[in-house]
Amino acid sequence: MRHSAHYKEFEEEASGWEDKLNRVHVLFDRWVEVQRQWVYLEGVFTDNADIMTQLPKASGAFRNINNKFMTVMKAVYKQPFVLGVLNIPDVQATLEQMATSLQNT
Repeated sequence: MRHSAHYKEFEEEASGWEDKLNRVHVLFDRWVEVQRQWVYLEGVFTDNADIMTQLPKASGAFRNINNKFMTVMKAVYKQPFVLGVLNIPDVQATLEQMATSLQNT
C-alpha cells in the first residue's frame, strides 16, 4: 500500500492503523503465550490438595497469577472489540508480568 501513488493522502491514517495493528499483534502473541501456560498450570494446581501441600510457594504464586488472569479476562469481556482491548489499562504490562511469573512457576 505504501507504494501506491495515492498513499500520501492517507499516510497519517494508514500509519495510525499500522501502529494499532502492530500493538494488537504483540498483545495477542503475549496473550496466547500466557493462556497456553495458564491452561497447563491450572490443571496442575486447581483442586489438587497434594500439590498445594507439597508446593505451597508455587501454588500461591499460581493463585496470584490466576487472579490477575481472571481480572484481565473480565476486562476483556467488558471490551469485546479488538481495538477496545488495547484501551484496557496496563493490559500489555500485566500480560508481560504474568508471562514472566508463569515461566518461573
